[in-house]
Amino acid sequence: MKKPDNIFKFYVFTFLRNFELVMPVLVLFYLDNNLTYANIFFLQAWFTLIIMIFEIPSGALSDFFGRKKTLLISGFIHAFACWIYSISKSFGMFLVCETFWGISAAFASGTLQAFVYDSLKDYKRENEAKQVFAKVQTISLLSKAVSAVIGAYIASIYSYRFVFFLTTFSFLAAFITSLFFNEPKCLQTVKRVTLRDYIKQIKDGLNILRGSSILIFLTVESTIINTCIALSFWFFQPLLQSRGLAIANFGLVIAMFNIFSASGVILAPKCEKMIGAQKTILFSELFPTIFMIVVGIWINLYVAIIGFIIIHGINMIRMALFNDYFNRYIDTQQRATVLSLISFLGSLSYAILGPIVGKITDYTGLDVILTGIGVVTGILIIMLGFMRQRLSQDLQSLNA
Repeated sequence: MKKPDNIFKFYVFTFLRNFELVMPVLVLFYLDNNLTYANIFFLQAWFTLIIMIFEIPSGALSDFFGRKKTLLISGFIHAFACWIYSISKSFGMFLVCETFWGISAAFASGTLQAFVYDSLKDYKRENEAKQVFAKVQTISLLSKAVSAVIGAYIASIYSYRFVFFLTTFSFLAAFITSLFFNEPKCLQTVKRVTLRDYIKQIKDGLNILRGSSILIFLTVESTIINTCIALSFWFFQPLLQSRGLAIANFGLVIAMFNIFSASGVILAPKCEKMIGAQKTILFSELFPTIFMIVVGIWINLYVAIIGFIIIHGINMIRMALFNDYFNRYIDTQQRATVLSLISFLGSLSYAILGPIVGKITDYTGLDVILTGIGVVTGILIIMLGFMRQRLSQDLQSLNA
């Protein structure tokens, strides 16, 4: 059967949007511009705050005005923010860049998933959602792997700033690709929107979220675990550099991480069928936690490389699985709104904890803080176990 037109275009769009040459040296770029870890985490908290402000409104607007228009706005701002970054040198200008980047991310959050799922629904192929989301995640990871190798090599020859400038062009190409999207027909677009309609859309989304024990568990679990793993991400570039890894080789490490993640995303649905969704989720919590502690305690370059690959590789696998879990329990008319609400909670958690972790890092160092995050995550997993046990009957439906 012929692949849905939107889905093929979205694959191309995904590759271009994730061709981020700057990612393997982003933290090093910050440090090279004399930022402290407190500064870096404040930037990320600010970025997250911007997402929180626009997250829910963007989801509601996507449900009302359409996925394509929302993604077009996101794509243009994304490219613009990257270009501004390439010419900025001060903490204040970086805040401006993160503002635009956050707006772009907010408009994309929820809408990307909703666009794919609603496009599949047009073709009555919702049952393929898990496979399509897995392929989207795989393409994203492969794009990041290729761009990481190229970006790190360019940075080692020229400068961190130059790779920011080059990344702008891939983001522009993604924006141009989104111009050719078709709005999913299953979305009943409301032509005239009142403030009352808008508020009702958000309230209905909240009611859907509060009324489902499965959605509550998935939201709490993903918020806690994803936040802890995301906080650890900002330590690995300086950690690998401090343990002797050359800048030009950063791309190879990130490429290995993305290849591992892509393979895992493809195999995850099969693994889930073998051991069940609940055990899959549990293992996806335990492995990153264990390796955060190991990498923090064991001062060795190769241990750090393996730890980075496993911790953040498994997190990518989690994202593909949870995309399917969330979409399965949310109706089309509320999908972008509810997904934005869920993302909002994760953003809130990250915005609160990020600056605190950054400040502690400036005093304790990378190894201590990474070990500490691992220990705290382990304690939170134990607490999640009680919630999982209480909802064990309801969670059986995840295996469907």
